[in-house]
Amino acid sequence: MTHNTIMKLFAFLLTFLPLILVSGLAIGSESTIEVPEGYTISGAMGFKGTLHGVEVELSGTIEEMYANFTSQYPEVVANAKANANPTAAYLPTSNVGLAQLESRNPSPRGDHYCCPINGQPNWLPAEVAVLVDGINYLNNFQGVCNTGGGPGNCVRVSCSYSAAIYLCNDNEGDLVISCKDVAFYAGQIINYCRVIWGHNTPMSCGQIFDNANYNVIVHMAGC
Repeated sequence: MTHNTIMKLFAFLLTFLPLILVSGLAIGSESTIEVPEGYTISGAMGFKGTLHGVEVELSGTIEEMYANFTSQYPEVVANAKANANPTAAYLPTSNVGLAQLESRNPSPRGDHYCCPINGQPNWLPAEVAVLVDGINYLNNFQGVCNTGGGPGNCVRVSCSYSAAIYLCNDNEGDLVISCKDVAFYAGQIINYCRVIWGHNTPMSCGQIFDNANYNVIVHMAGC
C-alpha cells in the first residue's frame, strides 16, 4: 500500500470518526439518561381497549402498536384517516388545543419541572411538532395503558424523530391508567415547558407528576 493511499484512508476515517464516536456514546448512555436515576425501562407499554373501534391488546410504543394494527387492519385505518376530523387533533399553539386539555383535566394533580432538571443534565428539548404527533396517535387509543410492576419502572409511550414520551410507575403493583391521561400530561409539559430553538422551532422537555404515584416525561431521545 502506497503512502498516498494510506493518507487517503486516514483522511476518510477522520471524516467519519466523530459520527462513529457520537453514535457509540448515544448507544452506550441511552439507557442511563432516558429516565431518572432509580428508574429503569424494563419492558414495553401494554394497551387494552379499542383502536378505531376494533378491540385489541397490544404492546410497544404507540408507533409500533399502530404499525402492527395497520398491517392487520389496513382497511380500518384507511377509513379512519379518510373520515378524520382535523379539528379534533391536539394543537398546543392554539386556544382550542389548550381548551381540549383543560376540559378533560383542569390542572395537574402534582408538580411539574421543566428542563434543565436537577440530576438530569443530559435531557434536551424535543421538537413540539413531533411530540404533538405522538399525542395525536395516543388519543386514538381508547382504553388503558400499563407499565407493568413498579416502583421505578418506566415504559416508552412514544418515540419518533428524536422525540420521546415516557410513563413511569411509582406504585408497588401494575400501573393501569387511561391512555388519554398520558396524552394530557404530555400536552401539559408542552404547554408549561415550551422553548424556542434555532429558526423559531418550538421545543419542550420536562417531567410532570400525578398524585396517583406516576409521572410522565418528555425529552429528546435516540429514535
